[in-house]
Amino acid sequence: MPWNVSTPVDERFQFIQTVLDSPLLSFSLLCREFGISRQTGYKWLARYRQDGRAALWDQDRTPRDQPGRVADDVEAAICQLRRAQPTWGARKLRHRLLLDDPLRPWPSWRTVHRVLRRHQLVAPPAADPPPPRRFERAAPNELWQMDLKGWFHIAGQGRCYPITLLDDHSRFCLGIGMAPRETLAAVWKVLEQAFGRYGLPQAILTDHGTTFRGNSSDSGYSRFQIRLYKLGVRHYTGRPRHPQTQGKVERFHRTLQDEALRRLRFRDHQDAQHQIDAWIEQYNGYRPHEALGGQVPAHYYRPSTIPYIGFPEIVYPSDSILCRVNQQGMMRYRGRDFFVSKSLKGEAVLLQPLSAQRYKVYFKDLYLRSIKV
Repeated sequence: MPWNVSTPVDERFQFIQTVLDSPLLSFSLLCREFGISRQTGYKWLARYRQDGRAALWDQDRTPRDQPGRVADDVEAAICQLRRAQPTWGARKLRHRLLLDDPLRPWPSWRTVHRVLRRHQLVAPPAADPPPPRRFERAAPNELWQMDLKGWFHIAGQGRCYPITLLDDHSRFCLGIGMAPRETLAAVWKVLEQAFGRYGLPQAILTDHGTTFRGNSSDSGYSRFQIRLYKLGVRHYTGRPRHPQTQGKVERFHRTLQDEALRRLRFRDHQDAQHQIDAWIEQYNGYRPHEALGGQVPAHYYRPSTIPYIGFPEIVYPSDSILCRVNQQGMMRYRGRDFFVSKSLKGEAVLLQPLSAQRYKVYFKDLYLRSIKV
């Protein structure tokens, strides 16, 4: 006796016959008996009622509209932009094409990626990491992020240390200093240029580097912090050994490395500064940013409303007890020397009496220490 061969179409037809012949039976129960979901059962029943048994065959899954088939000129434009920007992915390329020609029917970023793969302009796909959780300030200049990127070598010139400054809200690059050494003077030069061009932020976030926080042997504050304090700018530091606190500037360093430092060649530090300044203009005004919905940072950044006019004069009440801090960070009161902070050399500090012998020491309204005379 030959075997009875049951095809998927036969089973679907048997299911539909059972449903139509037994209208009082539970539809959910019948679906469970045939090992299908209610959604699948309703799908085959609707197809049968519309087109009969022929509709129970599996349909061709080839989409009528194939987004991978793009016009030759569109495909050429995608490839041309990718060759000009070899580090940009499909999303960023599509954002830039839309910004350049918003009326042109550009394909989806997935189709752009397929075009790149077909022309061998992209590496084989890797597993996608989980999307990061993004946090940002609500407006420009609420917080700037500053960091010292690792050094690289300029042939015949020695090391070069990029000093980066980024607006937290817009990812707008406020400046990069290409310095031969990591010094406060180099860091402050970058800041002062940004202050003069964009105004003052409300706060600045850095890591715990000695340039920003000072030497642990100094019980006071760093010169960097004192300068910001005099300008009314708050200073925040990330958690030690947690670089994700400055995730935006760390990610910016990767972009700087991939799109500039690995591709450009510098004759000296001055040439490096000139070329990086030109790259900043492209980064801010031309390069689309994923976290900004494909827009460029310049679209979201606005200069601060707080102008930079230099360090304001610190005025204490006329009856205040004041002492001047010397080059060694010491102050003298009633014939005795007390250490305050080397960062305050040349500054006047205020003594607030607690008793006949005890005083609190302040710089403006910043508490420094207490002394007993």
